[in-house]
Amino acid sequence: MIEITEVFPNPKGKDDNLEWIELTNYSNSDINLKNHYFEIIYGKKKTSLIQEIANSFTEQPLRQNESRSLQILKALPNSNVKIILKNPQNNIIDTIYYEKSKEDKSLQKIHHHNIYDQIETQLIWNTPSKGLLNPIYNDFIGTITKSNYPNLEIINNENLKSFAINNYPQTFFNQFLNPGTEIKISTNTFKDIINITNIKITKSPPIISNHNTDQSNILQIGIPIITIFLIIILLYKIQNRQKRQGSSFSSKNSFPQSKKHKPG
Repeated sequence: MIEITEVFPNPKGKDDNLEWIELTNYSNSDINLKNHYFEIIYGKKKTSLIQEIANSFTEQPLRQNESRSLQILKALPNSNVKIILKNPQNNIIDTIYYEKSKEDKSLQKIHHHNIYDQIETQLIWNTPSKGLLNPIYNDFIGTITKSNYPNLEIINNENLKSFAINNYPQTFFNQFLNPGTEIKISTNTFKDIINITNIKITKSPPIISNHNTDQSNILQIGIPIITIFLIIILLYKIQNRQKRQGSSFSSKNSFPQSKKHKPG
């Protein structure tokens, strides 16, 4: 499948020989573009003009996952433009439309694969990326099966995918990205490099209470407290006993006062 993935219709300054249209081959095989052409419809009157693809552009087939830019000899209009790619049988291969161009920006076609494996297409004005594949955005939701920083394995409907989470700190990774956690990962792929753009935790694993551990913790805390309490009571009793013994001893060793006798 060939798509019109980028259009550069309004360069800064003069437009002569600086405008281009980019085609990308998303099929599983190389495609010959010989005798393909563009039909450009523009303006309120829907004026149509034919832009043939130069032979130099079609000498080599467009390879799988290759983007190639074609220089436009006739200046593209800047508003209300529909560009149609047609094959030699005059069948429509792909189209792209812009209402109003932006100077020195290119119109890029971006694909977004959502969590339901559906492809959503967006058109955005961005910095020109002539000859480069446009980034592809993907959303994936699943349950973590393995977690070993920075690598994650996530499964969803028996589809297992691996991700390297290099742009998140290890503290976040270790605290939140544990096996059993359900997460949604958003990525973009550019130049065969997958970049993680967002991670959202949709469901945390259940907290399993270990009664034996709880009881052990209670015993570990409770026994020292009880022991200290018993020692305090024992010391208090010993102190009272010593006080009583000291009081008894002093009473036994005291001498009674002698009575004075008056002379008779």
